[in-house]
Amino acid sequence: ISSFILNIFSRTKRRKAYFYLDRLKNFFNSILISSLEESALDIHCKSILFTLNTPYDSQILVRAPEYQSFCSLIDLIAPLVPIGYVLLVREHPAFHGMLNFSEIKKVLAKYHFVKLVKSSESISSVIQKSSCVLIINNTSFVDAALHGKPIISLGRGYFSNSSVTHEAKDLRHLRYLFDNLAKSKLNSVEAPARDFQEVLA
Repeated sequence: ISSFILNIFSRTKRRKAYFYLDRLKNFFNSILISSLEESALDIHCKSILFTLNTPYDSQILVRAPEYQSFCSLIDLIAPLVPIGYVLLVREHPAFHGMLNFSEIKKVLAKYHFVKLVKSSESISSVIQKSSCVLIINNTSFVDAALHGKPIISLGRGYFSNSSVTHEAKDLRHLRYLFDNLAKSKLNSVEAPARDFQEVLA
């Protein structure tokens, strides 16, 4: 029993060490990331705001592990963005620098219409300027709904099978939803109050 307890204790210590090392890496990475960021408030065109979760969010690790590599996901989504639109990517404000600098730099160079925006700016102000909000199981849908914006969700989350968001089943369906957005056919979801209460409970 004692060896079992020591093993658990050792694994816990390793996990904590990895976590703090990762946060330290994020700190230095955030300095580099800042050089790539733009103010969303200075971008005056139709846009889709993609709000990222934290890398340790259970909504990603448990419910949508296929979306763990954010840079790879952005690289897959970018070609689907309608002509004339800009994809605004916003890191979670609690984890500034969580994106790999070299990877996101390549994505930004590859797609001129993909912009990394400052996570320090008010999410409400950025959503207000956006045409649509894209999420992965995170609570940005609340702000988006309050501003009457269409919401597209990836992965299964606490809003699944409700009328709160437009759920993209796969990339083909996501393209279809983006096309509807460009044709002004993607409306904000007018969910009943009970749906929001169930999701937020």
